[in-house]
Amino acid sequence: MKTQKIVAFCVMAAALVLAGCAGTPEPTIDPNVVYTQAASTVQAQLTETAAAMPTATQTPEPTATPVPPTATPTEILPTLPPVGSGGESTAVATATSAPTYSAGSTNPAPGKQTGDAATWGYNQPGDNQTFKPNEEFLLSWGFTNTGTTTWKPGYKWVFVSGQSLSGVKEVVLDREIKPGEKWEANIRAFLPGEEGTYISRWYLYNASGQFIEEFYFPFKIKK
Repeated sequence: MKTQKIVAFCVMAAALVLAGCAGTPEPTIDPNVVYTQAASTVQAQLTETAAAMPTATQTPEPTATPVPPTATPTEILPTLPPVGSGGESTAVATATSAPTYSAGSTNPAPGKQTGDAATWGYNQPGDNQTFKPNEEFLLSWGFTNTGTTTWKPGYKWVFVSGQSLSGVKEVVLDREIKPGEKWEANIRAFLPGEEGTYISRWYLYNASGQFIEEFYFPFKIKK
């Protein structure tokens, strides 16, 4: 009997010890409350993030620059000269440059008579020959009257450029040269003393001073 009491006491003591070791039971958590708290936390974080981000500045649209209109050239009409008392307008002369002519040109020079024409025949010595410095000789050249007019005294050859071969600057015709006839001009040539290449150029004019034809004599001087 005593033994049974002791066992019963031990069982009760063990039960008390176990009851004391067991903790207070955790309260049951409502899931709706957890969801509400989580949503509030996320909303607060989003609000803080939005507040920390810089505010976007609106960039103004570029304003189109007006393009100035292209200037349209204005045609300026010439001013007409005043009308005279007789009701007729006065003509204004315009200066024009005269054309240049080379040897053998078939176009008439300004003011040249249509019937005047000359054709080269020969020259002696010939072109591009070599001479000694200070050499002297007779230079001759012949042209044929190939026009329809008769050359009369007053027609002449005139030195115009290049090397002057003598003190003679003109060779004047002293007789008539009819169409088809020849005229030979002659001068006494005195060559320079320096080596080099030279040319002497002459023009034929009629009695009115109008150009007809050209003659040139190229030559060389070498020691």
